[in-house]
Order: sequence, then C-alpha cells, then structure tokens
Amino acid sequence: MPKKTKKEKIIAQYRKRLKLLQQAQFTKSDQIDKASSFSKETLTIAEKKNKITDAKEITIENEENKDIKIYFFQDLKKSIFLSFLIIVLEISLYFVRIIK
Repeated sequence: MPKKTKKEKIIAQYRKRLKLLQQAQFTKSDQIDKASSFSKETLTIAEKKNKITDAKEITIENEENKDIKIYFFQDLKKSIFLSFLIIVLEISLYFVRIIK
C-alpha cells in the first residue's frame, strides 16, 4: 500500500477529533439524562454518606496533624540543642587556642 500524504494524515486527524468530540457530547447528554432520572431520596442518601465520610476524614486528618506537630516539635528541640552544643564547642575551642 502507498504511504499517506500529508493531506491524508491531516484529514485522518480531523476525523479522529470529530469522533472524540461526538463521543464526548453523547456521554455528557447521557450523564445529564441519568442525573435527572435519580430521585431526591437517592440524592439525600448520597449526601448523608458523603457527610459521614467527610467527618471521618476530618477526624483522621486532625489526628495526623497532631502527630505531625508532636514530631515537629521534638525534632525542633533536638536540632536547637545540637546547634547550641556545636556553637558552645566552637567558642570553647576558640578560647583554648587563644590561651595557648
């Protein structure tokens, strides 16, 4: 078979894009139809479930934040202590050299 020309390739790309756009439009219209067919009861049940899961996620996040804060302050204390220790060591070495 002969190879495609540039024009044929461009036309093929446009066809693919058209197909994708048409499929996207059909899926959007199908979703709108399905959404309108749901009753209010199912929506309220779904909202209640979402609220419950949101509340659980919030409590889990709060617990994780507490743990992170605890570890952060522990690490901060350790780093401040080590920096202070290093500074004191440097100052003491400085004075020892001066005395000699």
